Amino acid sequence: MTFGAKALELMEARGVSMRALARRVPIDPGHLSRVLKDVKPASADLARRLDEELDADGALVELVDERLAQATENGLQVDPAVLDRVTDMLAATRRLEDVSSAATVLPTVREYLSMVTRFATMARPSVRPAAVGLVSELHQYAGWLHVPMRRWSAAERLLDRATVLGMEANDPQRTTTALSFAAYTAMRQGHTRKAAALSEAARRDTSVHPGLRTYVAYQAAEILAGDDRNAAYKLLSEAERMVNRLDPTELTEHTYWYTPAFFRGTHAFVLAKLGERERAKEVMAESLANLPDEWRTSEWAERRRAFLAA
Repeated sequence: MTFGAKALELMEARGVSMRALARRVPIDPGHLSRVLKDVKPASADLARRLDEELDADGALVELVDERLAQATENGLQVDPAVLDRVTDMLAATRRLEDVSSAATVLPTVREYLSMVTRFATMARPSVRPAAVGLVSELHQYAGWLHVPMRRWSAAERLLDRATVLGMEANDPQRTTTALSFAAYTAMRQGHTRKAAALSEAARRDTSVHPGLRTYVAYQAAEILAGDDRNAAYKLLSEAERMVNRLDPTELTEHTYWYTPAFFRGTHAFVLAKLGERERAKEVMAESLANLPDEWRTSEWAERRRAFLAA
């Protein structure tokens, strides 16, 4: 459990509001709010004060991440463990998006982006590439979050920056993901030629995670479906074979959505573009039925639910 989640749990159990707690500590309510959302790390001193006020018997002190707090104040304290901590926080935010919305988590992602950008600027040369890679991922995720809100210009700007940073960090996984998200954004706007070029670039590096390669193959099939049906069918078959070869044990907190049920929905979109509308609806219904409950009703699955209802 994160520091913020534990503090909120204790506040609810003790019947203490955030503003009342801020007065008792004392601390600025805005700062406390960011700590409770795990956007801002708690210092050891703040953890002790909150622990006392909430009668936590040391539970909050045990959860404080002093290295992350120090790194936030002094970028020269950044080390791989600090970056791993932010990566874990980002993974938790992705899970939160599954049960909420892009608008809910975007402010948190912006805070992370600001913090890690500072880390990358001030970090030692030996740590900087890893920090830049994480900045790339945060740009990439922030860009993705703008898509459901149809903020196309913001999405494109963030994804372009994510691609450049991914290349600077020499990180094929993050670079390929940024390119594929940029292709998706272009496709959603009907910019087929741009989407095709970005998708082709995303397919060039075969060293990335098998789930990402599968996603990019499906994406290329959907983009080609309107202009080159033979190529689209070939890619669709290739992507389906790739799904069957995926190993569930290889999925991580950064690739957890690359499951057969997720890809069945992607398969349905390609079939629809190829004119197989009824079959596409059958496949989409199968996909939604097999998604975990929190995914089935998530905002990112709204396009899939709408497809089935149309």
